[in-house]
Amino acid sequence: MSKPLVILRDQPDYQFGKIQEHASAILARTRLPVKGRRVLVKPSFVYPTREAPGLPVITSPIFIAGVAAALRDHGAKEVLVAESSVIGPSRVSFYSTGVMPLLRRLATPVFLDEAETVEVQVPDPLVQERFTVPKVWLDADLFVSLPKIKVNLFAGVTLSIKNNLGLLRQKDRLLYHDYRLHQKLADLFKVRRPDLVMSDCIVAGEGQGPLLADPVPLGLIVAGINPVAVDAVSCRLIGYAPAEVEHLRLLHQAGFGPIDLEEIEVEPKELLSKAKVLRRPEVSLQDLSPRLRVFEGTEISCPWGCKGLVRGAVDAYLARYGREGIRPLNVILGKPIAQVPDDLDPNLTLVLGDCALPYRGRGEFVPGCCPVPLEIGYVVRRILGPMKVAMRISDVMAGYTGHNLWRLRQRLAGKSLAPVENHVPFLRVLQEYAVLVREKLFGPKSQ
Repeated sequence: MSKPLVILRDQPDYQFGKIQEHASAILARTRLPVKGRRVLVKPSFVYPTREAPGLPVITSPIFIAGVAAALRDHGAKEVLVAESSVIGPSRVSFYSTGVMPLLRRLATPVFLDEAETVEVQVPDPLVQERFTVPKVWLDADLFVSLPKIKVNLFAGVTLSIKNNLGLLRQKDRLLYHDYRLHQKLADLFKVRRPDLVMSDCIVAGEGQGPLLADPVPLGLIVAGINPVAVDAVSCRLIGYAPAEVEHLRLLHQAGFGPIDLEEIEVEPKELLSKAKVLRRPEVSLQDLSPRLRVFEGTEISCPWGCKGLVRGAVDAYLARYGREGIRPLNVILGKPIAQVPDDLDPNLTLVLGDCALPYRGRGEFVPGCCPVPLEIGYVVRRILGPMKVAMRISDVMAGYTGHNLWRLRQRLAGKSLAPVENHVPFLRVLQEYAVLVREKLFGPKSQ
């Protein structure tokens, strides 16, 4: 039995022409039957911005355009680029990354919060028997995954298998986003595996990913038709043993692909020497700041859910204001909790997740397992103050306007609409930007 092929290509920077050339050569090498096919491409826009913070976080728009151009060169009938958003309408992601102009005449954007969905059953599920997924994902002739290679607070790493999570609407995405997250990722993979993976490892992300990853130039494209093998090689390139990553281990055990480099053909092997040991994310909530008091469960306090969400929210304030500079914040999460002091100010207290339900009267309670990230963000920003975002107001307005016009057209046509998800009320968006403008003119308020 032949070994699955994983292709490495040396690409030091984001040059459209060279990426297109490499992608075209990968398509030829893998013999993917592109001609006359409808191809769905899934990048990652977890923190949509065209500014520097996005470089180690999102799949580069130039990378996406280069792959789309190569697919066109190989005769694709249609190229669809599909993605969602966790901080507003999907359209905001497309505008804020700056990818829209690059897709003209190359690909059609698919805004997943506007896409028709269908329910599918998972064969041999580990934890989730059914998913609600975009119909366009299942209908496409070919599925190409374009993950950004980076570390991740919740899943350890973000690679092609983790990239699938962005296909789900929020309600389905948050289900089992706890200690069962890796099993959920393995189940979702079984719905439809990518026909090809091309991973953006030109600049990888280390540290507090996915949102606050720091850039690490690796200068590589990692590709192949066996996603498990591609992700295993990607792990090696960033200093992880593939067996450390539970969802990879589960899929390997289920027979979806090898994770041992001895069982994978890497072409060319010498490019493995470009591997670096990336700094891993810190999830602990203890001793981050004397102003941050955390009371967490001794048996359940999920890094894959509540704990990771709080750490991701607080990290931005620590980076900006330092340990001593942030405002006071109390957090109650997990179970069982040994003791919560009587002197906690409820106005400065976040009570997070269903596990902490007995303490819901001790502060502002955000329910759920896993809770809605946007709701956590509301509470943290109310207590700790506004936080600068690297998104242009014009891009945000274009996204909201386009989405609301789409909803209006749907209503006028008598079509049903899915519930709105992930949307910050637009008035609040304007208020946030007003604060940022004031800070730019007069400096930030002291914490």
